[in-house]
Amino acid sequence: GLYLSLGKGGYTTEGLAVLYDIGRWDTLCITAHEGWHQYCQNNFKEMLPAWIDEGIATYMEGCRFDRSSDVATFLPWRNFERFNELRNCYRRGMMYPLFDLITRSPQYFLEKGQEHLLSYYAQVWVLTHFLMEGEGGRYRAGLERMLQDAQQGTMGTTLVNSPRLEEIPRRRRTSRAMRGMAVVMVYFDTTIEELEAEFRDFIELVVARGSGSDIWRGRSPIPDPAAEESDQGV
Repeated sequence: GLYLSLGKGGYTTEGLAVLYDIGRWDTLCITAHEGWHQYCQNNFKEMLPAWIDEGIATYMEGCRFDRSSDVATFLPWRNFERFNELRNCYRRGMMYPLFDLITRSPQYFLEKGQEHLLSYYAQVWVLTHFLMEGEGGRYRAGLERMLQDAQQGTMGTTLVNSPRLEEIPRRRRTSRAMRGMAVVMVYFDTTIEELEAEFRDFIELVVARGSGSDIWRGRSPIPDPAAEESDQGV
């Protein structure tokens, strides 16, 4: 992670997380974020594309403390920092094209300034939520397969042998520059254009008026079609 560059109190390198006590809440969030990076570096045989590695790391940050104890409950939607940053990005017109999110490194955004890196984190956070539950959960199985393949060391072989990437030379399919886009095309069985259109619709629901109360409760701000039909007596 890039928390050290941001002065946020932690980073992970070579399977070790270095963390600082910067207060109960922030320290827990950083521990969850860097804990994911530490887990991957120690257990995955292949490196994940940066966008999903950082996306899941931010996904892990969401939680709520029980007032009666120091035990935190994992609630991935309950992440005020990422949600507020996302909403601000949306209102200011600072949403990045999906192509940039999945092909650029965090360092690229950091070099543009801290504000851009925070925007990147917020947008890969919501992208991870989209892959988990967007379009009725259409992409969740693909995400799970990608993680399993990376852990087992078969993701690169899957990309090299995929007919969906026939226009990309085999030797380039697993390069750091191409891997971010290649996994989207192979594991989610879609085009960048289709995925971006669905992702934008998802974001509009996340930042819609009133969604902040859902974030506070740690629940998804995305309407459940089945529940709506039930309420209407369908």
